[in-house]
Amino acid sequence: MLAKKRAASFPDVPTMQEAGIRDQESDALTGVVVPAATPKDVIALLHREIAKAFAQQEVRQRLGEEKGAYGHIKKPEGRGGT
Repeated sequence: MLAKKRAASFPDVPTMQEAGIRDQESDALTGVVVPAATPKDVIALLHREIAKAFAQQEVRQRLGEEKGAYGHIKKPEGRGGT
């Protein structure tokens, strides 16, 4: 397990730190992407609805506790790239 904490779905799998391997930590980065020409109001709607979903206790529990994922909702501005 590369995360800082054990995942609830794998309670017997130690983290790298617990296994004696120091300085090895990683989190998966997941995001939502849309075409560059997507209207700002559509981006705002997606952001608002995704934030609403992550605000629900059940969603946080299922992603965080069961999958070892932790949600961090960031504003969509300035996320351009190739």
